[in-house]
Amino acid sequence: VYTGLYLAWMEAVPLWNNAALPALFALSSFSSGAAIVLLLVPYARDWALLSGWVDGLHRVHLAALGLEFLALVAFVALAVVNPFAGPSLVRLVSPAGQGPWFIAGFVLGGIVVPFGAEAARPFTGRTASVAAAEVLCLFGGLILRFCLVLAGSHWLG
Repeated sequence: VYTGLYLAWMEAVPLWNNAALPALFALSSFSSGAAIVLLLVPYARDWALLSGWVDGLHRVHLAALGLEFLALVAFVALAVVNPFAGPSLVRLVSPAGQGPWFIAGFVLGGIVVPFGAEAARPFTGRTASVAAAEVLCLFGGLILRFCLVLAGSHWLG
């Protein structure tokens, strides 16, 4: 939340000066933290005793990923209506800028795939998480920050 608030108050960088940025960063951090716990809990001693807590964490992680996607939609919508954020937003989503990393790395790898894995988990009968989806969630959070910093700090002159 701190980083999102700090960046959102920077009027000099229109892409970052966005009311949805703190929520996006907070939800991304929360989903990354849940992914770490879900990734490591099978290696804990007597982890089967924690199955009730782990099932609850899976449900919370699913909700956090859904809310993170909504925060992303709000962030992009607020950036679209800000005429000064246009060049940075284009850089964020265009193939010539951070678009491939942002779309594939964060949106698909950091949100969509983990959300799908979490949503499908009750129907597959798995008790443990899908490790690849949790790792993608972690990298997605890192890629989000990387792409937003690069897109917002490009040279306009």
